[in-house]
Amino acid sequence: MNKKTTPLAAYIYLHIAVLAYGFTAILGALIHISPMALVWWRLIMTLVALMFFFRPRLSEIIKYRSYWPMMALTGVIIALHWVCFYTSIKIANASIAVVVLSVMPFFTSILDPLINKSKFQIQQMVVALLIIPGMALIFNNTAMDMKAGVWVGILAALLSSIYTVLSKKLVDNLPVKMLSFVQLAFGLIIITLMLPLFKGLGWLEIFVPTGNDWIYLIVLSVVCTAMAFVFTAIALKALTPFIVNLSINLEPVYGVILAIIILHEDKELNSGFYLGMSILLAAVFLYPLSKNYKKKKLYGLGS
Repeated sequence: MNKKTTPLAAYIYLHIAVLAYGFTAILGALIHISPMALVWWRLIMTLVALMFFFRPRLSEIIKYRSYWPMMALTGVIIALHWVCFYTSIKIANASIAVVVLSVMPFFTSILDPLINKSKFQIQQMVVALLIIPGMALIFNNTAMDMKAGVWVGILAALLSSIYTVLSKKLVDNLPVKMLSFVQLAFGLIIITLMLPLFKGLGWLEIFVPTGNDWIYLIVLSVVCTAMAFVFTAIALKALTPFIVNLSINLEPVYGVILAIIILHEDKELNSGFYLGMSILLAAVFLYPLSKNYKKKKLYGLGS
């Protein structure tokens, strides 16, 4: 018989997971292979780790085959989100990439009513609109050679928002562990089929990891993706979705702090960036207050 997770233990699990999510940007900066190759290897290693943690059953996967098309679509979207996220890091830096992801609530507040036919919530829209001045400050205080990284980061946020909104009905009807595994499996299959195209475009300059890249990839895939997901699921058993969501919003805070400590990125940032980041984070933390989480399940695979 499994012991019940205490609230204190759940908080510890949760913040370890959030810290791991925040560390993904640091690892993305440290790994020297191309973003597309990084995502391909991450998908493989994460799937192996999930097989160990979850032991997915083929019979269960076949049982929900009617959902395969949507799982395939969302799997590709999360894979492309990762590609954009790591491309943003390579063009700009880890701090900018992780902070720009905070525009997700803005996209979600628009896309959720359009796709899932839910009501437009005025309070959510107002909070989401606070993101615009924050984003403008960040963009205007980013070096010219890094601005393209901001735009790619915004695309990563848009893809993540689309993924979250489309996954909403899947989460309500499918076992989350099985869903995660199948989405990533489809993502790997389709990304693999696209590799010749990316190679032709010159997006696979460095494909095979060397040296420390292998260690960083294993940590990224096993600890910061698979294990972090498991820890978040454990936390959800003892904590409310609202508390979990609010805590996960600490990811950019952890990401920026880690980037300053490990990558010394404070030398590339100025006071205008930090002011814009503060406005963005304020909007991110206010956003959950405008939502009702009583009967909602949270879902996500991190950046």
